[in-house]
Amino acid sequence: MSKLNVLIVDDESRSRRVLESYLSEYCEGVKVIAAVGSVAEAVKAIQKLSPDLVFLDIEMPGENGFDLLDYFDQPDFMIIFVTAYQEYAIKAFRSSAIDYLLKPLEISQLIEAVNKAAKLHDLQGNNNKLNVLRSNINKDQITHRLALPVSDGYVFIGIDEIVCLEANGSYTQVYFRDKKPMLISKKMYKLEEMIAHPDLFKPHRSYLINLSHVTQYVRKDGGYIIMDNEMEVPLTLNRKSDFLSAVKSKI
Repeated sequence: MSKLNVLIVDDESRSRRVLESYLSEYCEGVKVIAAVGSVAEAVKAIQKLSPDLVFLDIEMPGENGFDLLDYFDQPDFMIIFVTAYQEYAIKAFRSSAIDYLLKPLEISQLIEAVNKAAKLHDLQGNNNKLNVLRSNINKDQITHRLALPVSDGYVFIGIDEIVCLEANGSYTQVYFRDKKPMLISKKMYKLEEMIAHPDLFKPHRSYLINLSHVTQYVRKDGGYIIMDNEMEVPLTLNRKSDFLSAVKSKI
């Protein structure tokens, strides 16, 4: 494994200590050169210490972890995101440049992530790693599972199981092919931001459909879409062209 100088960015001191301890005990060739509690401190530490790898918490007071990306146009460090919130697990910032970990940390996943970073460190083009990350964020790459918030916790659902989402005030009705609908305590636009899956399409301001479950497009009555659970979803005129292109791209 290549020698990696590591910066830890997390507003919780206990989380910083735990991660530093795990890295010291389980990850050979890793040296923690600093551990800071905010994006502002991280920017100064990066400029001063030039780390190879940054473990970056997402939810922090003030600026969050994503805001750090805006401070560096030509970075020469890699990022592994760390989060304590299940909903962020749907965003798998997994590419040739980064990884993510979910708190509480699992040793095996931490070792895997560090090994991946060490291999990438040996590759050429280190300066493009954050640009690749930005590209992936813009494309909203995600995992194949979604954590849906319910009254007593989260329900974990495969994206492919979801047929359609329908806005219902401050809630969202989630429809499936082979099970009863589920009412989620989150507005649809929030779920849309969380999921951001390439198979999901918004044909109408109140609906988000899974293109994999579309069975028919009907032109009459202004145009509507039939899903494989027999739901009929309206299609607004200004979304028709985009919908047809999206469907054709999946054929």
